[in-house]
Amino acid sequence: MDNHYILEITLISAQGLKKTSKFRRMKTYALAWIDSADKISTCIDRVGGENPTWNEKFLFRVSREFLYSETSGISIEIFADGIFRDTLVGTVRLLVDNLLCNGSPYIPVRVPSLNAVQVRRPSGRFQGVLNVGASVRLGSDVPAMYVFSAINYRDLIKEDPKSKIMKRSYSTLGIPHKNPYLHYNGQPYSRDPIKERHRMIREVEKTKHARSSSDGAIAGWGSGPGFSSKNATRSGPHDKFSYQKPVSVRSSLAP
Repeated sequence: MDNHYILEITLISAQGLKKTSKFRRMKTYALAWIDSADKISTCIDRVGGENPTWNEKFLFRVSREFLYSETSGISIEIFADGIFRDTLVGTVRLLVDNLLCNGSPYIPVRVPSLNAVQVRRPSGRFQGVLNVGASVRLGSDVPAMYVFSAINYRDLIKEDPKSKIMKRSYSTLGIPHKNPYLHYNGQPYSRDPIKERHRMIREVEKTKHARSSSDGAIAGWGSGPGFSSKNATRSGPHDKFSYQKPVSVRSSLAP
Protein backbone atom coordinates (compact mmCIF):
# COMPACT_ATOMS: atom_id res chain seq x y z
CA MET A 1 0.00 0.00 0.00
CA ASP A 2 3.02 2.29 0.45
CA ASN A 3 3.64 2.33 -3.32
CA HIS A 4 0.23 3.60 -4.37
CA TYR A 5 -0.41 6.86 -6.24
CA ILE A 6 -3.25 9.37 -6.29
CA LEU A 7 -4.84 10.01 -9.67
CA GLU A 8 -6.60 13.39 -9.69
CA ILE A 9 -9.36 13.83 -12.26
CA THR A 10 -11.04 17.23 -12.52
CA LEU A 11 -14.34 17.40 -14.37
CA ILE A 12 -14.32 21.01 -15.48
CA SER A 13 -17.26 21.47 -17.84
CA ALA A 14 -19.02 20.24 -20.96
CA GLN A 15 -20.32 21.93 -24.09
CA GLY A 16 -22.91 21.08 -26.69
CA LEU A 17 -24.62 18.20 -24.91
CA LYS A 18 -27.77 16.67 -26.35
CA LYS A 19 -30.94 18.10 -24.77
CA THR A 20 -33.18 15.56 -23.09
CA SER A 21 -36.30 17.74 -22.84
CA LYS A 22 -37.84 20.51 -24.91
CA PHE A 23 -39.89 21.95 -22.06
CA ARG A 24 -37.44 22.41 -19.18
CA ARG A 25 -33.84 23.42 -18.64
CA MET A 26 -31.50 20.45 -18.46
CA LYS A 27 -29.83 19.98 -15.07
CA THR A 28 -26.84 17.68 -15.30
CA TYR A 29 -24.39 15.82 -13.10
CA ALA A 30 -21.61 13.34 -13.83
CA LEU A 31 -20.53 10.02 -12.34
CA ALA A 32 -16.93 8.82 -12.51
CA TRP A 33 -15.32 5.55 -11.50
CA ILE A 34 -12.48 3.11 -12.01
CA ASP A 35 -14.23 0.37 -10.05
CA SER A 36 -18.00 0.37 -10.62
CA ALA A 37 -18.47 -0.36 -6.91
CA ASP A 38 -16.99 3.06 -6.05
CA LYS A 39 -18.75 5.64 -8.20
CA ILE A 40 -18.32 9.34 -7.40
CA SER A 41 -20.78 12.06 -8.32
CA THR A 42 -20.51 15.77 -9.01
CA CYS A 43 -23.07 18.30 -7.82
CA ILE A 44 -25.97 19.08 -10.14
CA ASP A 45 -25.43 22.02 -12.48
CA ARG A 46 -28.78 23.84 -12.58
CA VAL A 47 -27.99 26.85 -14.76
CA GLY A 48 -25.74 25.72 -17.61
CA GLY A 49 -28.24 23.61 -19.50
CA GLU A 50 -26.42 21.89 -22.38
CA ASN A 51 -23.19 23.62 -21.29
CA PRO A 52 -22.77 22.63 -17.63
CA THR A 53 -19.87 23.60 -15.37
CA TRP A 54 -18.86 21.46 -12.38
CA ASN A 55 -15.20 22.12 -11.53
CA GLU A 56 -15.09 19.09 -9.25
CA LYS A 57 -11.98 17.09 -8.42
CA PHE A 58 -12.02 13.33 -7.91
CA LEU A 59 -9.22 11.38 -6.22
CA PHE A 60 -8.51 7.72 -7.04
CA ARG A 61 -5.99 5.47 -5.32
CA VAL A 62 -4.16 3.56 -8.06
CA SER A 63 -1.08 1.40 -8.47
CA ARG A 64 1.98 2.02 -10.62
CA GLU A 65 0.90 -0.81 -12.92
CA PHE A 66 -2.44 0.90 -13.48
CA LEU A 67 -0.77 4.14 -14.56
CA TYR A 68 1.50 2.40 -17.05
CA SER A 69 -1.13 0.13 -18.55
CA GLU A 70 -2.35 1.17 -22.01
CA THR A 71 -5.87 -0.04 -21.28
CA SER A 72 -6.34 1.67 -17.90
CA GLY A 73 -9.03 4.29 -17.89
CA ILE A 74 -11.82 6.11 -16.09
CA SER A 75 -15.47 5.76 -17.02
CA ILE A 76 -17.74 8.81 -16.91
CA GLU A 77 -21.48 9.05 -17.36
CA ILE A 78 -23.38 12.33 -17.68
CA PHE A 79 -27.00 12.34 -16.52
CA ALA A 80 -29.85 14.83 -16.71
CA ASP A 81 -31.70 15.15 -13.42
CA GLY A 82 -35.36 14.30 -13.94
CA ILE A 83 -38.62 14.54 -12.02
CA PHE A 84 -39.34 10.81 -12.05
CA ARG A 85 -36.03 9.36 -13.28
CA ASP A 86 -32.64 10.58 -14.48
CA THR A 87 -31.79 10.34 -18.17
CA LEU A 88 -28.40 9.30 -19.53
CA VAL A 89 -27.01 12.12 -21.69
CA GLY A 90 -23.72 10.53 -22.72
CA THR A 91 -20.65 8.57 -21.72
CA VAL A 92 -16.89 9.13 -21.89
CA ARG A 93 -13.99 6.70 -21.54
CA LEU A 94 -10.80 8.45 -20.42
CA LEU A 95 -7.61 6.49 -21.11
CA VAL A 96 -4.98 7.36 -18.53
CA ASP A 97 -2.19 6.93 -21.07
CA ASN A 98 -3.68 9.76 -23.14
CA LEU A 99 -4.44 12.04 -20.21
CA LEU A 100 -1.10 12.29 -18.46
CA CYS A 101 0.94 14.63 -20.63
CA ASN A 102 0.50 12.46 -23.71
CA GLY A 103 1.87 9.33 -22.09
CA SER A 104 4.74 10.96 -20.18
CA PRO A 105 6.74 8.30 -18.29
CA TYR A 106 7.45 10.70 -15.42
CA ILE A 107 5.53 9.94 -12.24
CA PRO A 108 4.26 11.85 -10.37
CA VAL A 109 2.85 14.45 -12.76
CA ARG A 110 1.68 17.22 -10.43
CA VAL A 111 0.97 19.71 -13.23
CA PRO A 112 -2.57 19.01 -14.51
CA SER A 113 -2.93 17.95 -18.12
CA LEU A 114 -6.03 19.47 -19.76
CA ASN A 115 -7.97 17.53 -22.38
CA ALA A 116 -11.21 17.82 -24.36
CA VAL A 117 -12.91 14.49 -24.98
CA GLN A 118 -15.96 13.77 -27.12
CA VAL A 119 -19.16 12.62 -25.43
CA ARG A 120 -20.86 9.54 -26.86
CA ARG A 121 -24.66 9.56 -26.79
CA PRO A 122 -26.65 6.39 -25.94
CA SER A 123 -27.36 6.04 -29.66
CA GLY A 124 -23.62 5.70 -30.32
CA ARG A 125 -23.21 9.08 -32.00
CA PHE A 126 -20.82 11.70 -30.69
CA GLN A 127 -22.27 15.00 -29.52
CA GLY A 128 -20.69 17.39 -27.08
CA VAL A 129 -17.28 17.76 -25.48
CA LEU A 130 -16.13 17.09 -21.92
CA ASN A 131 -13.28 19.23 -20.56
CA VAL A 132 -11.20 17.33 -18.05
CA GLY A 133 -7.91 17.72 -16.21
CA ALA A 134 -5.65 14.96 -14.86
CA SER A 135 -2.58 14.77 -12.64
CA VAL A 136 -0.78 12.23 -10.44
CA ARG A 137 0.50 12.61 -6.89
CA LEU A 138 2.35 10.38 -4.48
CA GLY A 139 0.24 8.52 -1.98
CA SER A 140 2.02 10.31 0.86
CA ASP A 141 0.73 13.65 -0.46
CA VAL A 142 -2.82 12.72 0.60
CA PRO A 143 -2.64 10.52 3.73
CA ALA A 144 -6.43 10.17 3.89
CA MET A 145 -6.34 8.10 0.69
CA TYR A 146 -4.88 5.21 2.67
CA VAL A 147 -8.49 4.73 3.79
CA PHE A 148 -10.43 5.60 0.63
CA SER A 149 -10.08 4.04 -2.80
CA ALA A 150 -12.03 6.86 -4.46
CA ILE A 151 -13.49 10.09 -3.10
CA ASN A 152 -14.68 13.51 -4.14
CA TYR A 153 -12.27 16.20 -2.96
CA ARG A 154 -15.26 18.10 -1.55
CA ASP A 155 -16.03 15.14 0.72
CA LEU A 156 -12.37 14.70 1.62
CA ILE A 157 -12.30 18.21 3.12
CA LYS A 158 -15.12 17.20 5.47
CA GLU A 159 -12.85 14.47 6.87
CA ASP A 160 -10.11 17.00 7.66
CA PRO A 161 -8.98 16.98 11.33
CA LYS A 162 -9.79 20.71 11.57
CA SER A 163 -13.45 19.94 10.97
CA LYS A 164 -13.35 17.40 13.80
CA ILE A 165 -12.03 20.13 16.12
CA MET A 166 -15.00 22.26 15.09
CA LYS A 167 -17.34 19.37 15.89
CA ARG A 168 -15.88 19.11 19.39
CA SER A 169 -16.24 22.86 19.95
CA TYR A 170 -19.88 22.68 18.89
CA SER A 171 -20.50 19.76 21.23
CA THR A 172 -19.17 21.72 24.21
CA LEU A 173 -21.92 24.25 23.58
CA GLY A 174 -24.53 21.53 23.38
CA ILE A 175 -25.21 22.21 19.69
CA PRO A 176 -24.99 19.20 17.33
CA HIS A 177 -22.58 19.94 14.49
CA LYS A 178 -24.42 17.84 11.92
CA ASN A 179 -27.53 20.06 11.96
CA PRO A 180 -26.69 23.78 11.76
CA TYR A 181 -30.42 24.62 11.88
CA LEU A 182 -30.86 23.56 15.52
CA HIS A 183 -31.93 26.27 17.96
CA TYR A 184 -30.70 26.45 21.56
CA ASN A 185 -33.87 24.71 22.79
CA GLY A 186 -33.51 21.89 20.29
CA GLN A 187 -36.16 23.21 17.91
CA PRO A 188 -35.18 23.35 14.24
CA TYR A 189 -35.07 26.65 12.45
CA SER A 190 -37.33 26.79 9.43
CA ARG A 191 -35.67 27.52 6.08
CA ASP A 192 -38.94 29.16 5.00
CA PRO A 193 -38.78 32.87 6.01
CA ILE A 194 -42.58 33.06 6.41
CA LYS A 195 -42.68 30.07 8.76
CA GLU A 196 -39.71 31.48 10.64
CA ARG A 197 -41.50 34.83 11.06
CA HIS A 198 -44.61 33.10 12.45
CA ARG A 199 -42.44 31.07 14.81
CA MET A 200 -40.77 34.22 16.13
CA ILE A 201 -44.18 35.89 16.63
CA ARG A 202 -45.36 32.90 18.67
CA GLU A 203 -42.22 33.06 20.79
CA VAL A 204 -42.77 36.78 21.47
CA GLU A 205 -46.43 36.21 22.39
CA LYS A 206 -45.43 33.46 24.82
CA THR A 207 -42.88 35.78 26.42
CA LYS A 208 -45.41 38.62 26.73
CA HIS A 209 -47.99 36.29 28.24
CA ALA A 210 -45.51 34.93 30.78
CA ARG A 211 -44.43 38.41 31.80
CA SER A 212 -47.99 39.74 32.09
CA SER A 213 -49.00 36.76 34.23
CA SER A 214 -46.09 37.26 36.60
CA ASP A 215 -46.69 41.03 36.82
CA GLY A 216 -50.39 40.47 37.54
CA ALA A 217 -49.61 38.01 40.30
CA ILE A 218 -47.38 40.51 42.04
CA ALA A 219 -49.86 43.34 41.58
CA GLY A 220 -52.65 41.11 42.84
CA TRP A 221 -51.11 41.02 46.27
CA GLY A 222 -51.07 44.78 45.78
CA SER A 223 -49.39 47.69 47.28
CA GLY A 224 -51.26 50.90 47.45
CA PRO A 225 -53.88 52.74 49.45
CA GLY A 226 -57.03 50.84 50.28
CA PHE A 227 -55.93 47.56 48.70
CA SER A 228 -55.76 44.33 50.61
CA SER A 229 -55.25 40.73 49.61
CA LYS A 230 -58.71 39.68 50.73
CA ASN A 231 -60.18 41.95 48.07
CA ALA A 232 -58.10 40.41 45.27
CA THR A 233 -59.74 37.70 43.17
CA ARG A 234 -59.00 35.93 39.92
CA SER A 235 -61.18 33.75 37.73
CA GLY A 236 -58.52 31.44 36.35
CA PRO A 237 -54.94 30.30 36.93
CA HIS A 238 -53.57 32.60 34.20
CA ASP A 239 -55.79 35.67 34.81
CA LYS A 240 -54.65 38.81 36.55
CA PHE A 241 -55.85 39.56 40.01
CA SER A 242 -58.66 42.13 40.04
CA TYR A 243 -59.76 44.42 42.80
CA GLN A 244 -63.30 44.11 44.18
CA LYS A 245 -64.79 46.85 46.28
CA PRO A 246 -65.68 45.53 49.79
CA VAL A 247 -69.39 45.29 50.46
CA SER A 248 -70.55 46.35 53.91
CA VAL A 249 -73.20 44.09 55.45
CA ARG A 250 -75.34 45.44 58.27
CA SER A 251 -75.59 42.93 61.05
CA SER A 252 -79.10 42.06 62.21
CA LEU A 253 -77.81 41.98 65.75
CA ALA A 254 -76.75 45.59 65.63
CA PRO A 255 -78.83 47.89 67.83
